Amino acid sequence: MMQILQPPGWAGPRGFSNGIAVRGGTTVYLAGQVGWTGAGAWVARDFAGQFRQALKNILEVLAQAGGRPEHIVRPSGMSSTVRSTSHRSRPSAARTES
Repeated sequence: MMQILQPPGWAGPRGFSNGIAVRGGTTVYLAGQVGWTGAGAWVARDFAGQFRQALKNILEVLAQAGGRPEHIVRPSGMSSTVRSTSHRSRPSAARTES
């Protein structure tokens, strides 16, 4: 049996679940959490602030299954940077063709 984990007051996810708990010794699978609040608002603009918010989100979803930080088995992470290309005056060397 599965239980969808949705912290109270969070905006409903579209196309994913924030977390799923599986019975029989509870195993929780968390969706990729990002640096927005549970309401879906981007508050932090810097990497560190967004990282802190993502960790807070992980703990809030985990708490819906009665979990705590020490119950996390395998965290993984990914980050990306969106850079504006409007200020480039020439292509980078990595993108030039031979």
